[in-house]
Amino acid sequence: LTSASWKAGGKVIPRTSEEQAEKLPEVPLERVLPGDILWRPGHVALYVGDGNVIQAPHTGDVVKVSPAVRFVKALRP
Repeated sequence: LTSASWKAGGKVIPRTSEEQAEKLPEVPLERVLPGDILWRPGHVALYVGDGNVIQAPHTGDVVKVSPAVRFVKALRP
């Protein structure tokens, strides 16, 4: 979801959550902006504002807006 979204916006980023965490610049969690990627081990989501992310929680689930909880890192491509 994150790599496809950023690609649609004209920027190619790594595909997996681990590659994103390794290769993208980190920003403080208290400074996240819409479009930033929130990361936790094995999972990423796009921050959409107001304390929410858009994410595909797991295989077979639908993409949804959810509260931004349990993320430990923010990335800004």
